[in-house]
Amino acid sequence: MHPAIPLQPVLERYRALGPAVYWTITAIGAVWCFLIVYEIVGYGSCANTGTVPCDAYSYWAVDTTPYTWETNLEYRYSPAFLWAIAPIKVLPFELFLGIWTAAHVAALAWLRAGWFLIVPGLNDDVLRGNISTFIALAAVLAIQRSTAWWTPILLTKITPAVGLLWHAVRREWQQLALTAVVTGAIIAVGFLLQRDVWSAWLGSVAAADTTYEIGHPLGPLPLRVAAAAVVTAIGARTGRAWLVPIAMFLAVPGLWAFNWGLLAAVPRLATHGERARV
Repeated sequence: MHPAIPLQPVLERYRALGPAVYWTITAIGAVWCFLIVYEIVGYGSCANTGTVPCDAYSYWAVDTTPYTWETNLEYRYSPAFLWAIAPIKVLPFELFLGIWTAAHVAALAWLRAGWFLIVPGLNDDVLRGNISTFIALAAVLAIQRSTAWWTPILLTKITPAVGLLWHAVRREWQQLALTAVVTGAIIAVGFLLQRDVWSAWLGSVAAADTTYEIGHPLGPLPLRVAAAAVVTAIGARTGRAWLVPIAMFLAVPGLWAFNWGLLAAVPRLATHGERARV
């Protein structure tokens, strides 16, 4: 009769396989995405730029009058976003694209969502060079580190900042005040330095309902933002932080494949230690 095989070493060996499989998938997905964005592997390009990473190209190509769409590709974020990417915006596009794509890969790896890179649709944010992955990263940092991380969301896509209700429901008033101060300070400095450009941004936000494609199969934007607020409130009251990125996904103005990148925040927030009810 053969001696019984101890189960503990076997279980530990299988557990060790998890990270190895994860990093293997992440590495394969990263290579795949780089091949696509540099158009070594065929993929559908955007009509407005003729490139695969059309959003990345838009951010790189936009000039000093970003809201004059007769001479620019449509750009809708605040001027603060252009300040943030200014150090790499001066580089040739091929180098800018490499850094931008690598930043997406690093963000997804840290979010424990590296497998997004290899799943069609989920990797569209990387391939188009949009910022949904970075919004997901900011949301995790806002909940786990500092609410100041909601500021980049308020100054770019805006409506996914419905996640701020997480802190309101939990009565984290000092944290909400921090977000208001940081966001307000950036806007104030912006108006001091570039009043015309910041005014143009606010004008573009006010006119979004007439200039922005906001169609969505789940209904009009106000209804979805209200639903997102309810989902966020439920998450806050039950300590389920992973519901926040789902709410943010509901609250985006329109439904494009790159918005799936917002859900990259779910794996990291699913292990969020705070489970206390309020």
